[in-house]
Amino acid sequence: AQRVHVAEGAQLRADATRQGDGGRVIVWADENTRFYGGVSARGGEAGGNGGFAEVSGKQNLEFRGTADLSAPQGALGTLLLDPEDIIVATGSGILPSVADEFADFESNVVTIDPGRLNALAANVTLQANRHVYVKDTLSLTTPGASLAIDAGGPTHVGGTIHLESLDTR
Repeated sequence: AQRVHVAEGAQLRADATRQGDGGRVIVWADENTRFYGGVSARGGEAGGNGGFAEVSGKQNLEFRGTADLSAPQGALGTLLLDPEDIIVATGSGILPSVADEFADFESNVVTIDPGRLNALAANVTLQANRHVYVKDTLSLTTPGASLAIDAGGPTHVGGTIHLESLDTR
């Protein structure tokens, strides 16, 4: 798809039932992705690991959704967020809500609120083709959650990052 919009209230699920690993959910667009819904790929209650979810816009991504990649008896799964540039900063985002969900973005830089990332039940990978900017404090509060930052260019950290595991590539 060139452009994808996942509306608030929409739920994408690839959960294991009784036992097994969570599945894979990929939301991807060649241009713009606006994600306001929820995604889950949970491990089974009797055993199994959390799955994998990717929410990407090759050019632009507005992430205002939720993700649950937990596993009651296993390891957390991973959420990959993957646009051109990422800015982690407090606020609802530099991109205002628009009447046309498929409209062009005003800029190729997107903000992901650290509070939204903090609430995710997942390991988080921020992968940008160019830059990742962490402007405000980021604390992944899910026990055992990790953060990987992978940028094609420099990663800039002006805020504080609190978590058990951090990987910057």
